[in-house]
Amino acid sequence: MGKTGLGLLLSFVFIFGFSFASEAASARKAKKELADPSTVKLEAKVPEDHQESPMMLNLLMVEAREDMDEVPNQGTIVYLKGQFEMKKHKFKNLLPRVKINNFYKVSLKAEAQKNLPLDLAGLGPFYLAKVSKDYYLLTPKNFETIFGDLRDEEEALNYLAEYENLFVSPVVCVVTSETEKGLRKAKRPPPRLSTVTRSGVDFKAQLIVYSIIQVDGFFEKEVKVTREGAVTADEEPRLIQKISDGVSY
Repeated sequence: MGKTGLGLLLSFVFIFGFSFASEAASARKAKKELADPSTVKLEAKVPEDHQESPMMLNLLMVEAREDMDEVPNQGTIVYLKGQFEMKKHKFKNLLPRVKINNFYKVSLKAEAQKNLPLDLAGLGPFYLAKVSKDYYLLTPKNFETIFGDLRDEEEALNYLAEYENLFVSPVVCVVTSETEKGLRKAKRPPPRLSTVTRSGVDFKAQLIVYSIIQVDGFFEKEVKVTREGAVTADEEPRLIQKISDGVSY
């Protein structure tokens, strides 16, 4: 990776550090009435002592998702055994509807990350929800169960922005009024903000997504999300503004 790629990479890290550290407007809203976890069904329970195992977490994710049929980059995952760590995590922009003890992020230790491509699938990060003494992997279905019951357009956009990072790509940035600030500081002003509109009791979104992998630029994608949190995307993202060639490996 040359100097241009390195510069883009540093800008990218800055953007994501800024966006994830931002305060949540949603946190000021009235909290949802929390359901007892015994009244809902969570999938992908993590076997005891496997919370930091990327192979186990990948296997659970493959089992839970219809669009995955094998563990990606299995050889690399096996090679990096023991290089993962688990830390408490807060979804600052989301309000759960199920009582969860804590959320956790399982990711590569910093020293193991520096020589790996940003978009190497299968290496996480993974997110866990702890209920009593049990841990559950945040699969799309569990994410929907825990954070669904979307009440307005703002909450739907926050939900979709997190969904993109958890289940589509961990290295994209959905443009919102908060992440726009970081993008401008990194000299990547977005062409426009993402928008969400009502569609009956559900929502339709035009997401503006910034990516630096292969193409440094902005993409637009149309997404639907039900009030309960089920997400569907009928079309592939469209490139709407190319800034330059992105980072490639």
